Amino acid sequence: MTQPTATFTATGGMRTPRSNHTARFLSDERVFMVGGDSDIPEDPGQPPRITAAELSEPAAQSFTATGSMVAGRHGSNASLLANGKY
Repeated sequence: MTQPTATFTATGGMRTPRSNHTARFLSDERVFMVGGDSDIPEDPGQPPRITAAELSEPAAQSFTATGSMVAGRHGSNASLLANGKY
């Protein structure tokens, strides 16, 4: 497994802008991002929770949409399983 280099490189924007999301570094150098709060709140008192998940694609310098959760959440945690799945 390649370890993170502790550096950032500018890339294309995420399909769904978000904050308070969960991000996990994967063994193939992609980053899995899921949930969070919308950066464009519909109700100023309560930002909508995001159900979408995305994978960073370093070679293409872009993000790819993956499946969605049934319910949106923020500030959650995700674990990478021993078999490499998340």
